[in-house]
Amino acid sequence: MIHILKGDLILNKKTNTEHVVESVETFNNSIVVFTDEDKCNCFPISEIIKIPKLKLAYYFLKKLNNITLSKNEESYVDERFKELKLVSIAPFDPTFFKKDYQI
Repeated sequence: MIHILKGDLILNKKTNTEHVVESVETFNNSIVVFTDEDKCNCFPISEIIKIPKLKLAYYFLKKLNNITLSKNEESYVDERFKELKLVSIAPFDPTFFKKDYQI
């Protein structure tokens, strides 16, 4: 089960909107989350995702749940990946040196 507290940020999977948690209640063996907004919303726990504090973690969470990213999110992630200067390494080929030194 997701551990959600008052003040946590959540994402509604159906509407792709972010909300702030006001309280978590149980009704008829179902857990629902109430939001802290002018118009209070109530979501079943199965429809929400707790938003992590790290933006890159949030990116991967959205990708794993097939939620589309905004243009700002995509550009932010692209910039962070460019800063990392990622390198890919090919698997070792044991015959690589044998080709050059054949007797």
